[in-house]
Amino acid sequence: MPKIVDHDQRRSELLDKCLGVFLEKGYAAVTTRELERVTGVSTGILYHYFESKEDLFSRLVRSFVEKVTLELADAVVRGQNPAERLALVMQYIDSKEPELNSYLLILTDYARCVGFEKFRKELDFAQAESALLELLSVALEMSREQASKTLTYVMGFLIIRFLTGKNSSLVNEVSVVIA
Repeated sequence: MPKIVDHDQRRSELLDKCLGVFLEKGYAAVTTRELERVTGVSTGILYHYFESKEDLFSRLVRSFVEKVTLELADAVVRGQNPAERLALVMQYIDSKEPELNSYLLILTDYARCVGFEKFRKELDFAQAESALLELLSVALEMSREQASKTLTYVMGFLIIRFLTGKNSSLVNEVSVVIA
């Protein structure tokens, strides 16, 4: 009897195996042969599940964004009021900062390799941004405009902290600005 394979599950397993090598080396330095090595499958199998290295990478990024959005949603439901929910969002982001920084680096590398126009088209963060803004506006009981400003501030704060090594509390910083 032929083996029954759950293709979505198998694709997810392959993505999980590829993540480490992209985080370690960046997009440009990873070869298909290296992806074969870390996944333990042939090029033919990789191309059965992914059209190209770019397709694999964009699916990896979308999977990460979906995971973060779901985890944030899970975090905010524990808060009893907007202030508690904001603190939970900031605590979650603080706990994920090393991983977020790693993704920032590989996304920058990917954009450099493929060009910013293709980067924006391939990864289309507009949908992810919309989902995050909706989550923030509902959880924090604020307008989408306020949620957008909050998200912009948080992202800017994370980038500054990443670049400078400044080690201050995201919870305290954002609470002061939003108050």
